[in-house]
Amino acid sequence: MLSSLEIAKYLIELSIVRTGKSISNLRLQKYEYYAQAYFLGLYKVPLFMEEIEAWEHGPVVPDVYRKYKQHGKGLIPLTEHCNIENFSAEQLAMLDFIVDEFSKYSTTKLYDMVHKEPLYLEAYKQDAWTKTIQRDTIAEYYSNKIEANDIESDRILIDKIKRVINNPDEIYYSIEEAEKFLGLAN
Repeated sequence: MLSSLEIAKYLIELSIVRTGKSISNLRLQKYEYYAQAYFLGLYKVPLFMEEIEAWEHGPVVPDVYRKYKQHGKGLIPLTEHCNIENFSAEQLAMLDFIVDEFSKYSTTKLYDMVHKEPLYLEAYKQDAWTKTIQRDTIAEYYSNKIEANDIESDRILIDKIKRVINNPDEIYYSIEEAEKFLGLAN
């Protein structure tokens, strides 16, 4: 299984390739949350094993936060490449989709979106001893959300994920593509 840090490296690299710029730690945390949530909802297995905690600024994967916290509110520079050979087609499709869809929103909008999530709100209760957003709760909530298919944006999201998963050749990101884009190709 992939680690949340491997996922983070891929999300940073893919964001640079797709949008021409990197992402902040705050945005990265939102991407990791939504990737884990939708992956659990679709497949009933986690994308990564690390826990997601409810912090003041939204859901956080602590290991990922600590790795990139030195960048503060700034963009995280690409310092290492991700080996996509360790990823399944489903994992790549999900992450590909997350960057494509959620890069359309400002970081402020993503912040607002996760702060309205019932799972986050329940876990973040001020008097709670543990602020972990439980994987089984995420899986159940997002599975129901996907099955209900009653929100237009979710319907579009699920249709796109299913289309990419059913047609893995549509995944057009590769290490070679990233290196070319970043001027690192030999």
